[in-house]
Amino acid sequence: LAKRIDDVCVIGINSARRAQARLNWSYGRLSRRLIKEAADLAKSEHNAGRCVLLALHHPLVTAPNKAGSEIVGNGDYALKCFAESGVQAVLTGHVHLSAIAPIAATTGRILSVQAGTALSTRERGETASFGMLNAKHDEISLSRYCFSDGVFEPDEVSIYKLAGGAWRPE
Repeated sequence: LAKRIDDVCVIGINSARRAQARLNWSYGRLSRRLIKEAADLAKSEHNAGRCVLLALHHPLVTAPNKAGSEIVGNGDYALKCFAESGVQAVLTGHVHLSAIAPIAATTGRILSVQAGTALSTRERGETASFGMLNAKHDEISLSRYCFSDGVFEPDEVSIYKLAGGAWRPE
């Protein structure tokens, strides 16, 4: 599933699975077939000059000091394929904590954007929040809004620019 908006393409893939060959299957899994299909589409969109974002529920990396000790099944393989195909950012959730950072395993070529939680009671020590993403080919900004006194208020803005093929904080 892909959605194009101007010069941005968002590719959504389903990482949820009913059961897996590991004890805790709540971490999801990506099949190699699905990874290849998404990577091929990403490469085509990237070659057409679009900023390519990939959206899935389960994280491809764990963030330091964050909940969730495992990544989605086949996540390492997926990162390698997505980095080679021009994916510029992965948008994920599942752990109910917000984070944004370049992914070291891709030498910073892919930016990880981890959503917090806006409506769940699983706040994990972080106030309820949501983010608004603004993406261009060479710049991605995330405006975070946090719940306070019954309303969502602007909290912080993170800006990353693409320099030398890697994402760097502004």
